[in-house]
Amino acid sequence: MSFQKLLNQIDRVIFRKRNESDLNEEIKCHLDLEIEKNIERGMSPREARKSALLKFGGVEQVKENCRDSWGTRQVTGMIREFKLGMRLLLNNKGFTVAVTLTLGLCIGGNTIIYSVLNSLLSPPDYPEPNRVVEIYNSYPAQGIDRMTSNIPIYLDYSEHADSFEFLALVQNRAVNMTYQESSTRIPGIYASPDFFNLFDVHPVLGRFYGEESFVRDSLESRHVVVSESYWENQFNRDPSIIGETLYIDTQLSTIIGVAPASLSSHFGDAAFFHPWNWNPNRETEQALLNTRHSNRSRLYGRLKTGVTREQAKTQLDVIDARYYEIAPERMKMFLDSSNHETLMSTLRETNHENLGTSLYLLQGSVLLVLLIGCINVANLLIARSHTRLPEFAMRSSLGASNTILKRERLMECLALAAMSSFVGILIAWVGSGTINRYLLNDLLPSADNLSILSSVDNFVFISALSLAVGLFLGLFSSFSFTKKRLLAFIHESGGKASSSKPMRIFRSGLVATQLAFTIVLLVGSALLLQSFIKAINSDPGFETDDRFTTSVSLDFQNYGDLERTVAFRQSLETSLKTIPAVESVALSSGIPGITSMGVNTISIPGYEPVSDEGMPAFNVCLVNSGFFDLLGISFIQGRDFDLSDMNRNQSSIILDRNAAERYYPNGDAVGSYIPFGNQTEPENMSLIVGVVENIRHQGLDGENMDFTSGNEPMMYRHINANLRLPRFNIIIKSKRDFADIFPEIRENVAQLDSQIPLYFSGRLEDLLQDTLNDRRAFMFLTIILGVMALILSVIGIYGVLSYDISQRTNEIGLRMAIGASPKNVLGLFFGQGARKVGIGIALGIIGAIFFSNRLRSFLFEIEPTSFLSFVTVAIFVSTIASIAIYIPAASATRIKPMVALRTE
Repeated sequence: MSFQKLLNQIDRVIFRKRNESDLNEEIKCHLDLEIEKNIERGMSPREARKSALLKFGGVEQVKENCRDSWGTRQVTGMIREFKLGMRLLLNNKGFTVAVTLTLGLCIGGNTIIYSVLNSLLSPPDYPEPNRVVEIYNSYPAQGIDRMTSNIPIYLDYSEHADSFEFLALVQNRAVNMTYQESSTRIPGIYASPDFFNLFDVHPVLGRFYGEESFVRDSLESRHVVVSESYWENQFNRDPSIIGETLYIDTQLSTIIGVAPASLSSHFGDAAFFHPWNWNPNRETEQALLNTRHSNRSRLYGRLKTGVTREQAKTQLDVIDARYYEIAPERMKMFLDSSNHETLMSTLRETNHENLGTSLYLLQGSVLLVLLIGCINVANLLIARSHTRLPEFAMRSSLGASNTILKRERLMECLALAAMSSFVGILIAWVGSGTINRYLLNDLLPSADNLSILSSVDNFVFISALSLAVGLFLGLFSSFSFTKKRLLAFIHESGGKASSSKPMRIFRSGLVATQLAFTIVLLVGSALLLQSFIKAINSDPGFETDDRFTTSVSLDFQNYGDLERTVAFRQSLETSLKTIPAVESVALSSGIPGITSMGVNTISIPGYEPVSDEGMPAFNVCLVNSGFFDLLGISFIQGRDFDLSDMNRNQSSIILDRNAAERYYPNGDAVGSYIPFGNQTEPENMSLIVGVVENIRHQGLDGENMDFTSGNEPMMYRHINANLRLPRFNIIIKSKRDFADIFPEIRENVAQLDSQIPLYFSGRLEDLLQDTLNDRRAFMFLTIILGVMALILSVIGIYGVLSYDISQRTNEIGLRMAIGASPKNVLGLFFGQGARKVGIGIALGIIGAIFFSNRLRSFLFEIEPTSFLSFVTVAIFVSTIASIAIYIPAASATRIKPMVALRTE
């Protein structure tokens, strides 16, 4: 077909009325000309018209021939049948409302989950995103698959790795931002100079910082670029902000530009971009060798055109091997024991990994609900088709082809799917607003708000899904009749519509199938609920009642040395203890179970790692002497920190039970020494002074408190010993309400330094419960889907049984007339329904066994094949299904025999 012919056909379909009008006008013109000729030949007007019509032939036949020549008969026929289907559906309002709500709910749920996946996995806005990779370290023997990078690696790769066009070192860092005497805590990015070149973006306003910003204390190092969202929210897109000054951790900085919103796909919460600067005079070559795997920052690279990731990785492996040859012996031991490897992935792949399996499981679950809904509606359509069998049979006997009849059913189903899609869009819009408000931050903290109506992809997805639903329903409803069956219907039943036994079996199979899918979803929901209850009731290993916390960050300019930092902490601790009703105060580098702890690998004297085990690794938390008593963490051996542990030459350490039992099985942990860094002499090593009970330092749903891989034991060091810790947490024990005591805490901090804001504040119990938010959100959505599936299945069971009873009214009357009791009739239909339910539950249990294993990573102290969950779901579904069976079965017992026998 030529392109011009295709355009002509499209024109005739779209402008059908205009083309029909033109056709009528053309035919009228031909007739008028012939009539005029006949009149000129001496005929009367009446005879002239009659003769012209006879010569021209049938007008309607000519029109049909012209339409056939257009080649649009099939399309126009489908449009006409689609409109017919719409009219039939609108005439049967009850059926249409029930079906559109059912399918709309399923389509809307699928659209919501798809929109989340689409927004997270869609290509970034910056050019050639597949050339931008993240370079990271992997230590599989330590149980660490992905670890960040650092400045020694960045400097080495920048000098020797020519596979990359640009390399950039990036660190997420929250700072105290002071602007016009108002101080707040905001997140930002510290990045090396090529950061913006790497992403190939251009400033919205002003300029970006240059190469000289990499050197600390240079003029460029005090420049800052704000994000477009921060510019809009805080400065109302005022173009005069270029040149404005503000304080970042008390350092005066000048705004020089505005970064584009395209960077928000990976750095969405960053309010600013600050130059990464360092002092090369402080970092000796030996220091860079020793700190190469002190990972705190992310490393990104843009591959050169034509360079593959495999080629770039090969070059990085060569550079790593060159470093290994000159690395200190302790570092070689660590690299060997941890099986270190340098890897890279695109940022889209990184997002894909961060999703885990939660969203994919949710998408699979809502697709399962959609399938259940489609099966339910297919059953309704098949039942509806039986009621129209006399109509179809009559039309078939009058010459209507089976193809036309099936096409009409298909177009009716497509009309039904189109109506359902509009309902689905409305439900998705309402549902996305609910999820944005209550669940999105819990399920995906880094995701932007869902916007169903602003994405073309979402509309394409809804259209494709609606088309698939329409075709699915049309296929199933077409099974309800064939040409042969329609003829047999007329000959055998005399025009009475009834379901054949094979069709009843087929519909019963659909019911059992949707019930099986429902069991799969409900078992998953039950496992997640049981797991959540276990997690929320688990013992964290420390007290949370009447404990509050808030966080403080000291700036480098005013607190750049240990003495001033220690003095501030001591003054703060003393000040807070003077607040009325404050029982005790503790300071720590992290909050157990809530914030992440730093991980250190340490060589334990006398301990030989077993096969395939890496170097001993510890979660390290810096605390003061009141920490354990405040949180109710009991000592097993030794003592708490005291003033002697402030000795700069020898710091003290407290281990938890896991560490002591694993690395000192003879019970001789207290009094032993552990080296940090290059310490080799006992007088310079750290002394173990105590052993405390284990706590769930990875959250309520973390690993068991017994030591397992990936749940490193705890090591506590004194917060003031040889370390400058700018950010730390204040933990307070008091009977007073947090909202009442917090203003006094803020006032006491302000008296010491008015430029220090407090952040991450709240009751310890609430913050600990918040660590379960992602688990809670996932569980909540899964339960909703399971309940939706159960409702649809119960409706399906009820509908099928009710329809069967309505079709067998005569049979019921005959049975009761020859002596069957109501109890016999009830048993007959209840037994039929129970067999459907039994088959569905059996199939569902088998499917749930396979599905539940996919949930293993989401379960806490619950086996995927938990007997309690499976049995509870089976009993619950059986009970609900029994009610759905009993209602129509009981109605069958109330049928009067004489009335039933007279029923046609």
